[in-house]
Amino acid sequence: METAVIAALGPICADKFSALADVADKKLALAKADSWDRRKLFPEAWVSLPGTTYPNSDLVELCSALILRQQSAALVN
Repeated sequence: METAVIAALGPICADKFSALADVADKKLALAKADSWDRRKLFPEAWVSLPGTTYPNSDLVELCSALILRQQSAALVN
């Protein structure tokens, strides 16, 4: 069940991140950050599972991967 929740919330997190006014700077910071530091680049509410108050590392990883994949696709086009 947790896997399904993470799969559903990952794209929502990535969409919110992409809507930020300073998204280019944030993407650069995300790309440079070590995986364990990436959670600091997201508001906790975006990367926390419902009913929890702390970031979920799997959700951070998925959200980051979706954002960075979007960035890679944009560079190719």
